[in-house]
This record gives sequence, C-alpha cells and structure tokens, in this order.
Amino acid sequence: MSQSILDNNLLDGVRRWLEPLPDRSLPALNIQTFFFEQLSKMYIDTNSLKDSGLGRIVLFYTKCRRVTVPISRLAHDLIS
Repeated sequence: MSQSILDNNLLDGVRRWLEPLPDRSLPALNIQTFFFEQLSKMYIDTNSLKDSGLGRIVLFYTKCRRVTVPISRLAHDLIS
C-alpha cells in the first residue's frame, strides 16, 4: 500500500496538510499527530521526499519552536 501512495503522489497532499497556513500558524495538533504517525509507519525513499516537497516540511518541523515535543521527535525520527 505504501508503494501505491508513493506512485500516486499522495505525499504532495500530505505536504499541503502539514505546511504552515497563510497566517503562519501551524495546522491543528490532531492533524500533525495523525500524519506524522502514519508517515513513521511507511518506508519513504529520499527521492519521493524531495519530489513531493514533504522533506522540506518535515525538516521545518524539526527546527520550529512552536511544534510540540512529540511531533518534533516524530519529525526527527523521520529525518534519521
């Protein structure tokens, strides 16, 4: 199932859900938690992260001070 998600470019949609809103606020905490938990269960190659732009957003979540500690840890785990 992970491969079909990557093939159909659904990571681009995930990126749009996780990126900051126009007023620079972050998405709701339950949205962040859900997507990061699901992403941590999948194997995503580096090229897919680059192509979708999701890698940039995950990196943002590792550096942003407004992110909660559990979300930051999940983002760090995805990067590593």
